[in-house]
Amino acid sequence: MRLDVAAEEKPPVPDDTPSLVEGSTATTHALTADLFTFHERLSSLLPITVASGERAKAQDILAAVRALKTLDHEGRSATANEQEALGRFAGFGPVALSIFPDPVSGRYKDSSWQELGEELKELLTPEEYESTTLYGTAGYSVASDGDLAEKLRDAIRRLPQFTAATVSLARPPPAPAVTPPRLQHIGEGSFFVNADAVICQRSDGQTIPVVYGGRKLWSRGTHTGKRLAALIRLRDLARRVLQSQNEGRPETERKEARRELNWVYDGFVHTYGPINKTTFAETPDGRSVRRMPNLVKFREDPDAMLVMSLENYDETTGKATKAAIMQKDVVGRNPSVTTVTSAEEGLLVSLDQHGAVDLPFISALYGKAEQQVIAELGDLILRDPQVNEWQTADQYLSGDVRSKLAAVLNAGPDYTRNAEALREVQPEDVLPGDIDANLGAPWIPESDVQAFAVNLFRVEPEAIQIGYLKQEAAWSIDADFAAKASVAASSEFGTARANGAWLLDLAINMKTPVIYDTVTVHGKEERVVNQEETLAAREKQKLIRERFRSWIFSDPDRTERLVRLYNDTYNNLRLRQFDGVDRGQKEGHFRGRREGQRELPGELRGAEQGRSL
Repeated sequence: MRLDVAAEEKPPVPDDTPSLVEGSTATTHALTADLFTFHERLSSLLPITVASGERAKAQDILAAVRALKTLDHEGRSATANEQEALGRFAGFGPVALSIFPDPVSGRYKDSSWQELGEELKELLTPEEYESTTLYGTAGYSVASDGDLAEKLRDAIRRLPQFTAATVSLARPPPAPAVTPPRLQHIGEGSFFVNADAVICQRSDGQTIPVVYGGRKLWSRGTHTGKRLAALIRLRDLARRVLQSQNEGRPETERKEARRELNWVYDGFVHTYGPINKTTFAETPDGRSVRRMPNLVKFREDPDAMLVMSLENYDETTGKATKAAIMQKDVVGRNPSVTTVTSAEEGLLVSLDQHGAVDLPFISALYGKAEQQVIAELGDLILRDPQVNEWQTADQYLSGDVRSKLAAVLNAGPDYTRNAEALREVQPEDVLPGDIDANLGAPWIPESDVQAFAVNLFRVEPEAIQIGYLKQEAAWSIDADFAAKASVAASSEFGTARANGAWLLDLAINMKTPVIYDTVTVHGKEERVVNQEETLAAREKQKLIRERFRSWIFSDPDRTERLVRLYNDTYNNLRLRQFDGVDRGQKEGHFRGRREGQRELPGELRGAEQGRSL
C-alpha cells in the first residue's frame, strides 16, 4: 500500500518505500529503529501532534487501524486526513499493558480499557490480533524482494531535508467561550446539540465538543453520534412531558407532548433497539461481563436515569414495554373537588385533603346535613368519647382497644355501637402458663411481692415492707429484726454470710450476690471473693426465685387478678388493618382524582395516619 501525500505542496513519498503486507514471515525486530526514523521523517512532512495521554494514544491506534483497513480494502492512496491518522500511530508499546488483556489472568486494566481492547479485537483478524498482543508472533510485517533494510535506508536518504521551523513561544489567543443553551434541565455534565449539529457537553459552565473514538460526534454523523443525539432528544421530550404536567397545562398540550415522546421513542427502538438493551459476554477466566451498548456514552448525563425509566426492560427476554409516563399523567396537581355524589366519596376526599374525618367539609361537598352524612357512612366512622371526635373505623379499632372499651362502657348508651365493635377486636387473653411472672417483674403489684416475702420467711406482714420506685425501676425491702432472724431467712433461704432478706432484695432488682473476705497482703487490706460462700448464696437465691414462680399462680383469686392485669397492661394493642372495603376499591381510584390516575397502595392509609407528604 502506498502512503502518498495528497496535498500538492507536500513532496510525495517515494514509490519504492516498503509496503505493509499481511502474513509475512520476515522479522521486524531488527528494523524497529529504521521504521521509527521513517515515522519521524514523515512527521516532518506532515505537521502531526502525537497524543500524550495513554487513552488518547489508544484512540489514535484505533483510528490508524481503521484507516489502514479502509485503504487495504479500497486499494488506494491515503488522503491527507488518513495520513494524519497513520502518522499518529506510535506503536502498541506505550499502551500494550492496558489495551490488551493480561496474558495470565485474561483481565483488562478496567472496564473502559476493556471497551477499547474489544474494539481493537473486532477491527483485526484473529491472526492480526495475535501478532499485536504482548506475546504475539504473527500478523503484519515488512516484506521485500531484496535487502529490505538497505532499501528502506536508501528510501529515507532520498527524502527531502527540511530545517526545523522556528517555534514561537507566544501562546495563541484562547478560543471564545461558548455558553450552553439556557434550558432548565441542562446542567453540569448534560449533553446537547449545538447550532452546528455538534454534540457537546456542559463542563464548568462551558461548551465542550464530545469526542468518542478519537472523533468529534455530530448529530448527523456516525452511528454513535446519531444514537447519542436521539437519546438527547428523548431526554428533552421527557422533561417537556413532566413540565407540562407540573405546570398544569391544558390536557391537549399534555397529550401532544406525550404523543411526540412516544413517536420519537418508537423511532429509537426501531433503529437501535430498546434503550436499556443489555448484552452479556464471558471473559477467558469465566467472569460475566454486562454491557448496555445504547447507553455507553449517554450514562454520563445527569438525566440518564430519566431516559432509562421510559421503558420496562426484561433482560431475560430482551424485550421492553413502555413505562407509565408514556401513557398517562404521572405528576402534577390534583384538580380541586367541589362536589361529591355520596357520603363515602366525601369521606375519601376529606381523608385525601385533610387527613381526617371532617364532617362539615363532607357535608358542604355532599350538600346534605351532617346527621344524614353520619347515617349514610354507618360503620365506616365511629366517635371516640375520649377525644370527642369522629374517626375512621380503621383508626378507632386499633391501638389500645382495651382502654377504649373501658371508656365507652363508662360513656353511656350512646356508644353501644362502639362497644360492640370493640368487643369483636379484643385480643385473646394470654393464659397463666404463657405468662413469665418472674420475681421483680414491674407489672406485679408491691402487695403481691410483700405477700410472697411474708409467706417465704413465715413472719407477720408488719415485719417486712416492699416498695417500688417506678421512675428508677428499683425495688426496696425494709425487713425488721424478726424477718432477718427467722429460720427461713437465716438458714432455709439464706446462709450465715448472706441473709435471705438481702438475697430477696438482690433478686427483685435482678442482681446476684457476691461474698467478699478482707485479707491483709504486705501490710495492706484487700477484698477478695470467697468462692465457696458466693456459690452457696447464689444457690439460696435460686431457691427463692423458684419458690416465687410456684407461689405466684397457686391461688385462684390471685391468678385471675394478675392474668387480667397482665392482659390489660401488655396484651391490649391491636394493629391497624386496611381491608379496602368500601374505600373506592370498586372504582379502583380516588373519585375526585383525574381520570386514569390510580390510587397508590398505602396512599389512603398514609393520609389517614397523617404521614402523607
